[in-house]
Amino acid sequence: MLHGLGSNKEAMEPLARYAATLGYASLAIDEYGQGERAPTPTMDPLSAAVVQQELLTGIPQTAIDGRRGLDYLETCPKIDSKRFGLVGVSRGAIMGCVASGDDKRLKATVLVSGGGDWSLILQHLAAQARTVGGQSISTAQNINWPFISALLMPEDPLTFASHIAPRPLLMVNGRKDTTIIPAAAEELYKAASAPANSHAQIVWLPDTGHIPAPAQVYPV
Repeated sequence: MLHGLGSNKEAMEPLARYAATLGYASLAIDEYGQGERAPTPTMDPLSAAVVQQELLTGIPQTAIDGRRGLDYLETCPKIDSKRFGLVGVSRGAIMGCVASGDDKRLKATVLVSGGGDWSLILQHLAAQARTVGGQSISTAQNINWPFISALLMPEDPLTFASHIAPRPLLMVNGRKDTTIIPAAAEELYKAASAPANSHAQIVWLPDTGHIPAPAQVYPV
């Protein structure tokens, strides 16, 4: 289970407890730069170099961490290694798409409030003068976005989404999400459902913003 930006592994506990009632064990980690691994917060503006470095380091490291988690679970005698699945929320959904596309041990994937095209997501956040990880992204408005798009393509969920097929993928997104905007979610779904028989599905919550209420995702 992968959490969102500015969150931690403990945030996934309610979902993990629900999964346990169905007989599923869960492994939740603090992602790169988050939770107990978070750096000292700062409100300094984000530069293009910082944005690039954070993504170029954080995305592959989180994917590696996820694979290490699967390696560990394979050593647990009570875990059925043929039934691994992944649930990611927000940033965790974006990272989870990369992990699932990269590791076929994951037999099913659920992405909540995820999207694709890093340049589209970041450009939108910059235009809104939002913060990312406690840092203002407003000064990033003058970034060369086509360059960023090309630079981050090897780490973009759009690059990995089609590799999830034919394993099942469920996306859950809010139509009123102003963080991972619907256009980014639609781009990811388009990439994931491009292969024939990809078993990709997207559920739109019409009146929901970035993070759905728990009851909209699972019974509580």
